[in-house]
Amino acid sequence: MKEYELLCEYYDTCSLKPTTSLKEIETDNLDEYMRQFIPQNAACTCTTTPEGDIVYDIMHAGIRKRYQFTEL
Repeated sequence: MKEYELLCEYYDTCSLKPTTSLKEIETDNLDEYMRQFIPQNAACTCTTTPEGDIVYDIMHAGIRKRYQFTEL
């Protein structure tokens, strides 16, 4: 299993600053791990930063959620 630091950021339409949380996770498959956080009718993109972090951006019901994984 790979270990990641997971930074979660939640943006809503009422606040300019995101709500954030940070935790460590272990998984072999990030796509499978993320399925639990992606509603059926949400828009989701997955990108890799130049530093190698994997970022999932999810838009659903006016709320943007960003999950950034940094391998430890």
